[in-house]
Amino acid sequence: MLLGAACVFQNQRPPLVDARIEAASRYVFRGQTMTAHPVLQPEWTVGQATKDGGSGTVGVFGNLDATDHAGEAWFDRGHAAEFTQIDLWAAYGRRFGSVDTTVGVRHYSWPNGENFPRSPFPSTSEVFAQIGTEVVGLVPTITVHYDIDEVESLYVRGEVVRTFELSNGVRLEVMAGLGWSDRDHSLWLYRTEKSAFSDLGGSIALAFDLDDVTSLSLGVHGSTIVDGDLRDWFDGRIDADVVWVSAGVSWAW
Repeated sequence: MLLGAACVFQNQRPPLVDARIEAASRYVFRGQTMTAHPVLQPEWTVGQATKDGGSGTVGVFGNLDATDHAGEAWFDRGHAAEFTQIDLWAAYGRRFGSVDTTVGVRHYSWPNGENFPRSPFPSTSEVFAQIGTEVVGLVPTITVHYDIDEVESLYVRGEVVRTFELSNGVRLEVMAGLGWSDRDHSLWLYRTEKSAFSDLGGSIALAFDLDDVTSLSLGVHGSTIVDGDLRDWFDGRIDADVVWVSAGVSWAW
């Protein structure tokens, strides 16, 4: 394995490490409110350039409930200071001309998934592929997720991002995104068996570079379920239109 890695990765260049921790007033996943109460979300990635001009990345993400309350949400209650979701992923990315491409696999783990009040939620895995480029200052991307484990479903999300340099070390990032869910994915996450455009969301975030390594961010986010049949299930159960705020600190070296 070590010899194989030496053939693939550039050992002349050090790996790129990115560590981040974010506090948010709720956790929303593809338009579904997982918990309506505050969370902490640490994330860590390591990337290494490959000899063919691309890069390999591995990472881990965690969602830690800050209170015992979940509200009207997907997660169950009673898990203050516990991780209620842990993701592991590996990806390979490469630029072709002005087009960025990424392929990878992600494993989603919900330690308490069998006790979720809406439906049992066993851990599962997805493969994904993303393509994006820059067009007149905008960065549109399309990401295709296919569940290869529990659900065998398809979820596609398109996003557009615009970054404004406000001053030296201060940036404003605006994002808008729309998701499409096939029948199996909709039944899994929205409890409605229908292929449809599912969630429309957006965010506005300010980022401040404190030094060459450390940056702070403040964000406001929103999400809504756009399809009427999907919204019918949310009625009286979970809010289909949500807004939340976040604050984070990250270190990159």
